[in-house]
This record gives sequence, C-alpha cells and structure tokens, in this order.
Amino acid sequence: MAEEKKNEKEEALRYKYIGFDVFPLTSKKFWKNAEEEKKYLEEVKSRKEHGEREERDHSVVFVSVFSPVEKTILTLTSVLMILSLFLPWFNFSRGETVMRYNALQYLFKFGNLMTYSGLGGTLMGILAVLFLLIIIISFLLGIFNLLSIYSKASLEERYLLKVKRTLRFNSITFVLWIVAIVLSIIGITTPLASAFGVKQLREVFNVVTLVSISGIGLWISLGCWVLNSVKANDL
Repeated sequence: MAEEKKNEKEEALRYKYIGFDVFPLTSKKFWKNAEEEKKYLEEVKSRKEHGEREERDHSVVFVSVFSPVEKTILTLTSVLMILSLFLPWFNFSRGETVMRYNALQYLFKFGNLMTYSGLGGTLMGILAVLFLLIIIISFLLGIFNLLSIYSKASLEERYLLKVKRTLRFNSITFVLWIVAIVLSIIGITTPLASAFGVKQLREVFNVVTLVSISGIGLWISLGCWVLNSVKANDL
C-alpha cells in the first residue's frame, strides 16, 4: 500500500516536472478579435501570391546577409573603383624626375604606348592591352556596382541575387591582373628599353618590374576587386 502511494507521488511529481501542471488545459484565444485574424490571413495570402516564403519571417535562419555596414563598405569600394581612374596607376623614374600616369592618361596615350610596347614583342603588347581592359572594366564595374547596390526589388531575395551577380563580375578584373602577373613571371625581353632612360625598365620586363612601376590607383583597385568578389560568394 505504501509502495503504491509512493509511486503515485513520484508519478505526480514527474508530470509536474515536465510541465503538465504549469500550463492550463485550455489555451487562451490567440487573436484579440476576428478582425485581427482576418487582417493577418490577408497579409499571408498576399505574400504567397508574390512567391514569398512565409516561414522565413519567423525563423532564426532568416538573418540578413547584407548588413548596412557591408553595404557601406561595398559603396566605398565601388566609388574608389571609379575615382581610381584619376589616381596614379604607373610610376616611372627618369633621372631625378618621377613620372606618374593615372588610368585616364593611360587610355588617352594608349596608341603611343602600343608603339613603345613593340620593343618587347607580342607579349608586351598583350600586357599593354590587358591593362587597358582592366582600367575600362574596373571603371564600368564601379558604376554597375553602385546601380545594383542602390536598386530596388519587390523581394529581398531578388535584390540580393541582383547584387550577387554584379559583384561576381568584379572577379574578371582580378583574373586579368593574375594573367598580367603570370606573363611578368614568364618574363618579357626588352633589349631596347634602356634607350628610354627609365630607371625601372631593364633588358627583361618581369614581375619585379611590374610591381615597381605599379601605382596607388592600381593597388587600391585590386583591393576593391578582391573585397567585392569575396562578398559575392557570401550572398
């Protein structure tokens, strides 16, 4: 008899412990009134008609992958890609004089540069064209990045997809830069380069030469391409 009472007591404690006695048998009404319920159901129906997945709004998985801070950083990198057109991309020394050429000057003087690049043969010409493409594409991507970042879309997922696609194109300039590095590592013979009296130009144009003549505009742009490309993979 005593054993049965003990078991009943333990059973009662077990139910109380797991919460059976904590919550009432009948739950309170969830909606304040019928009007509130109707309003919510209409909102859910509207979202479903636009293809939105309602469950994401009430899930811990629904975390923003594009914070205001990241938006500000991408805005800054995109603006720098545009402004770098006016920053020095190449530096040369002739005697005591330091000559700096920004990207815009490179574009305007590209015809003359191609004439001089003939001293290094086909590879030097390819290198000159690569930097022409890098400058143009970088400038255009800076504009497209901003247009995409500050565009509007009916759904956040569509907006993020648009930004992701645009940012992915930033890897093009980075790949072109890698190709330029590879060509420089191979080395380009320039036997007549010393005739120009430029300190950085030797009989062989290599990766050391490329790094030594690269200006702040190129390095800033390179950092922007990398940041934008990395963020594209996160979206």
